[in-house]
Amino acid sequence: MPHKQNPVLTKLLVTLLRYNAVQLGEMHQALIHERERSVAAWALEWIVLPAMLHSAAEDLLAQVETIGALAKVLMAR
Repeated sequence: MPHKQNPVLTKLLVTLLRYNAVQLGEMHQALIHERERSVAAWALEWIVLPAMLHSAAEDLLAQVETIGALAKVLMAR
């Protein structure tokens, strides 16, 4: 069907949001400090945080593409 479009970007959005939800649990684990300044918790935070920021950036790019595609569809009507 030529008019059919697969919702790839919307599936990507949901996937990235779920990924960050899982990473949030790891960030909560990084809040647990054995001592006043736990090196393990600090290291875990800096392992998880870049991955969360990267997926959030990818999510924003996918949202921009989705909104652009939606705007094109609405303008064509």
